[in-house]
Amino acid sequence: MAELSATERFYGVHLADEVVAAAAGEQLTDRDAEDLVAAHLQANYSYFGAIDKTLAGFVVLDDEGDNYTLFDARGPGTVWWQDHETRDVSPLFDTLQGWLDRGGATDRDTGAGVAATEDDPAPGGPATEGDPATGNDPAGQATEPSSAVLLDRYQWLVWLLAQPMRDRDGRVLQTDRELAAGAAGRLRHVWPTDAAATDTLATELPLLARDPHLALYWLLHTAVLGWQTPLQQVREALDAAAQPELVRAFLAAFGNLERSGDVPVVPGFRTRRALLLLDSATDRASMPAAALAALGIAPEASPMLVAYAVADGLADGRLDDATVVEGLDGIPDSAGVHALRAVLDRRAGAGHSPHADAFAATFDPAVPGPARGGVPAPSWEFAGTLLQQVHQLVGDPVALIGAARFLFDHDPYRPDTLDVVIRARELAARSGTEAAGLPDTALLHRYRDLGESAGAVFRELLERPEAEAELLAGLSDRDVARSLAAV
Repeated sequence: MAELSATERFYGVHLADEVVAAAAGEQLTDRDAEDLVAAHLQANYSYFGAIDKTLAGFVVLDDEGDNYTLFDARGPGTVWWQDHETRDVSPLFDTLQGWLDRGGATDRDTGAGVAATEDDPAPGGPATEGDPATGNDPAGQATEPSSAVLLDRYQWLVWLLAQPMRDRDGRVLQTDRELAAGAAGRLRHVWPTDAAATDTLATELPLLARDPHLALYWLLHTAVLGWQTPLQQVREALDAAAQPELVRAFLAAFGNLERSGDVPVVPGFRTRRALLLLDSATDRASMPAAALAALGIAPEASPMLVAYAVADGLADGRLDDATVVEGLDGIPDSAGVHALRAVLDRRAGAGHSPHADAFAATFDPAVPGPARGGVPAPSWEFAGTLLQQVHQLVGDPVALIGAARFLFDHDPYRPDTLDVVIRARELAARSGTEAAGLPDTALLHRYRDLGESAGAVFRELLERPEAEAELLAGLSDRDVARSLAAV
């Protein structure tokens, strides 16, 4: 067997000499890189894409003007044009030779109509002609997914596995949260439900051994989402020894991806992966399980939101205690993990929980960050609600006083906060600990009364907004009236 060229090795497919020659001038890819996974992912940016082309069976012929001319090496050898902003693809020429005869046209308008007409559509037509997930045509006739369809499926992975955009000074312009949200939206565009994806995978499994680019898609899909059984099915469908080096390289990187596994070439991979699970949960019923999985992937990613979602699932039966205990196994201690272990202790009837002590201690800004596990300001409400659920199990007065002070500074009228602060005062008095920075118990009860009064009137205002003047005038408590008038 002839030795593969660097271009063939990169794309994982045998190519005619004229294809290799035609692709020699493009600037998107590094086809000579030794590490194939890094070569594909280092070129991948959310705005321009890369793996939507290079892993879908397209060879990049030209990238002039940031748009792309693509040769369908996986399919019938047609030439396509891709808009870098919309990522939509359109057929240009039926053959590479047709493209070459037109001087390597890179303008969609130059080639439009050459490859396809209504009466004579180009082979492997654009993904927009059918279902982007399955490749079904408008009449519902199932077809093997074309490269254009596969390109559309890859869009969510483009975002999840993207290198972040940077300014001219090298400063990162995209956060992991933004990239994960972009990935989640595109995932649900192609696969509205997980069942839609698993049903399609079941149909396409027999194709994977002879279709390396389709195999790469399903490998990445199942590995990133942590679908262990489907991932095992993908691995078993492939005779790894018979696969091109490209597939073997991605199998090594993703084929046994553990819950907290990392892909170093993708910055923030673990955080993005965890946030993707949260952002792509399709309904309330699936959120607690998604949150528990996200906690295992990256405990530092939105820890209070994740812990709150898991605790909420425990409260209404969407999760059971045994599932959460199993899910927490092996996760390093953090604020979210301590909170959930304390909730489990409360549900088991414990009177005191060391995890409740540890969770309360994470609120104090004086405690160093790594030890705190982090309670970032945007999620303090979730943290306060969780602490209210377990504050009776806290035995460390210093920890609870610090947490109470933190919450009281944020919202002194919040019922969850007042429960914690009152308990902290009681614990301080019983242990002889100074409750510095906390109001006395009488004032706390006054705050509670104000909060309850304001809450009742506010709810009535929402129901009868036209009665605002009447309701406010009827209040005897000026503090409540003033706070409501400011809303």
